[in-house]
Amino acid sequence: MADETSLEPHRRRPPILSIVVAAGSLYLLWALREETVYFFRSRTPRDLQARDAAALTMHNAFVRVQGVPDRQRTVILDGRWGRHRGVFRMHGSRSRLFVSQPRKHRMPPDVFSDVFEGRLLRMADQDYFPELYRFYADQITIPVELAPAELLRLAGRAPVDLRDRDGEPFRLEAKDDLFFGVTFPGELRVQFDRARYPKPEESEAVLATLGVPWGPLEDSGAFRSYVVHADGEQADALLARFRDISQKVGVLPRAAAVRCRWGDARRAGDALRLLAQDEPAPAPFVAANGRLQPASPEKSLTVPLSRIRSVEVQAPLRIPRDAMLLREGDLPGTYWYIAAADALLLAFVAINLMVLLRRWRGATA
Repeated sequence: MADETSLEPHRRRPPILSIVVAAGSLYLLWALREETVYFFRSRTPRDLQARDAAALTMHNAFVRVQGVPDRQRTVILDGRWGRHRGVFRMHGSRSRLFVSQPRKHRMPPDVFSDVFEGRLLRMADQDYFPELYRFYADQITIPVELAPAELLRLAGRAPVDLRDRDGEPFRLEAKDDLFFGVTFPGELRVQFDRARYPKPEESEAVLATLGVPWGPLEDSGAFRSYVVHADGEQADALLARFRDISQKVGVLPRAAAVRCRWGDARRAGDALRLLAQDEPAPAPFVAANGRLQPASPEKSLTVPLSRIRSVEVQAPLRIPRDAMLLREGDLPGTYWYIAAADALLLAFVAINLMVLLRRWRGATA
């Protein structure tokens, strides 16, 4: 007598289930397409510089970037299982290239490098991009360099839209603090190493042999600095005399920083009149009784355009939408489970398509 269970009709799987499994597998294959492409890339990286424009378009590429990292503005991302990543931008990239560096702990690495190798991805595609963007914009500032000639043209207006030194649009508000690097023609700064010249009498004895007016400028833990009046051939002779670094004497043009709110900057012909936020404003040195001493301190300083060496303003670091992220240590061919998942999904697609094909042939037979 035949087994009763063998007489029951064979239960077939609904075709809709095969369609759903095949479609779901194809969707997952599509979602993993970039991981799959990167897995099979060559292990030879493409060399780039941080300021290389090509770095802004090479999504999902294996690259090696050499440049100067902005480690002072590193943000630590806490991952799973105690893993951390330090994210910082690269100098010279206009904040369009960042590096994500793996760390075993939150502290900085023991060995620093200026060469980074890994996978280049679009910054905006990262899951943590919105939080990272807000943190940088709210907590981190960077110096933005402005063109002095442009500021001279726009002085007295606020707010004003202009372009920075890199040609990027920038909005300047009246409350923004600008830092002007100002030079003093005919004045040189002479620095004596305190380890070599521990007593003021020793450094001043050297100054007395120069044959030019001089005066005290400032004293610090490492250097004792003076200012001298020297121009033309006198300045050249002074630079030549202390060219030997074993003398432990440095000579450089005198410059000072002036902090002024944009709303307090005014045009005076071909010069800018700056109301200094720090009293007193740096002043030139004048001769008095055979020595140099600062001129009478004033709150404001009128500076011709030729004497303005640089102008910077601190601004929030807003990550551009086209910024790229280099995930250091993410090498092609490392994550084998990507290839395994692709093979499994392809098998699901093939099996379910075969089932559907057999059902179709059986229905049309």
